[in-house]
Amino acid sequence: MKLLPLILLAILTCDQVANGYRILGVFPLHGKSHWVMQEELMKGLAKRGHQVDVITHFPLKKPIPNYTDISLAGSLPPVMNNLTADDIQRFGSSSMAALAHMGTMVCQLLDHPKLRQLIQNPPQDPPYDIVITELFVSPCYLAFGRHLKVPVVGTVASVFHDWLSEVSGNPMNLAYIPSMFSVYDQHMSFKERLINVLLSNYISGQMHYYTNSQLEFAKKYFGIDVPHIKDLYYDLSLYLVNTHHSLHGIRPMTTNVIEVGGLHLKDDDPPSPEKGNRTLC
Repeated sequence: MKLLPLILLAILTCDQVANGYRILGVFPLHGKSHWVMQEELMKGLAKRGHQVDVITHFPLKKPIPNYTDISLAGSLPPVMNNLTADDIQRFGSSSMAALAHMGTMVCQLLDHPKLRQLIQNPPQDPPYDIVITELFVSPCYLAFGRHLKVPVVGTVASVFHDWLSEVSGNPMNLAYIPSMFSVYDQHMSFKERLINVLLSNYISGQMHYYTNSQLEFAKKYFGIDVPHIKDLYYDLSLYLVNTHHSLHGIRPMTTNVIEVGGLHLKDDDPPSPEKGNRTLC
């Protein structure tokens, strides 16, 4: 009978290992603010027994089990504390040309030796089960899913992007859902709703127009030839969005769009002496 607990423990351990996925995290954007969410997601998956390989500009300073960095550090100029007032003005305008140009620059990293090696010789021991990648301005990286023949999960580090509604089939009721580039809240006048509709459609059209040129990277590095960049979005199976209705308002979402706002928050910090002495009434 003493062997029974050991046998059960062995079965549970083997079951956890056997059911763990091998996950490729693709996060080539060199923005630290975007990485905060992605890092906690991938570390959390590794801690739960999945084997994760992560393309990032921010390799872990302290390695953890099941987590392997594919580091791109130093391949692009740092963004943090390195933006001018002109940069902020360009990124904050209703023109998507500057953002799309940055996305194209990020797509050029597909020529990085580590990424070329990964594309040409993906691991087979075991192979990848799924790809997780951030959706911002570099949809060229969605080609990883089709290349590896695995499902793709997209993460969104802000509110759900205007240009994702069309390709995801998620309803975007612009009568009360403000565009992410507008200054409105959910209580809009008729004039504001009209402007909101025009602005959102204008931004979405621009983004798909400017990023369509990224198809050349999908063809060059993955051998994938599709009519339009929007075709790559159709490979997405799930969206994880860094929002919560308590902060961003109620909005309709399809079952494959999941709010995970607060994912990056931690609860393992030791309490301060003041907090430690307080009680809840």
